[in-house]
Amino acid sequence: MDTGSFLQQNIGNLLAVVFFLLCFRGYFRYTARRSHNTPTLAFAMHRHRKQWIRKALRRENRIADTNIIANLERNVSFFASTTLFILAGLMTVLGTSSEAVIMMLREIPFSDQNTRGEWELKVLLLICLFVYAFFKFT
Repeated sequence: MDTGSFLQQNIGNLLAVVFFLLCFRGYFRYTARRSHNTPTLAFAMHRHRKQWIRKALRRENRIADTNIIANLERNVSFFASTTLFILAGLMTVLGTSSEAVIMMLREIPFSDQNTRGEWELKVLLLICLFVYAFFKFT
């Protein structure tokens, strides 16, 4: 296959990946620059947590504080387990017959016609995103 014809056939996919990577990287640059002069949500939450812990140390009855901490741990565990389920599903889709999935997607009117390689690259991109989200959050 000629490189020129490959680019012509896949220009939409390539532009979408480039746009996604630019937005992904641009968002982190924007938030890093913006956090220098504006208080962020993470900073405000950290400040409130420190105040809460100081007040909790002065209280004798810490049952409500213990319940709040347990609830926070459950939320993180829920996100981690959900992300792992999504990753398991994506790995299963990647490991199964890609041709069957591609044929099923061709029947959807708004879906573009993908080759096996394009389909696998798209699933791998999703896997990378969810692995990143898992490690970033947990």
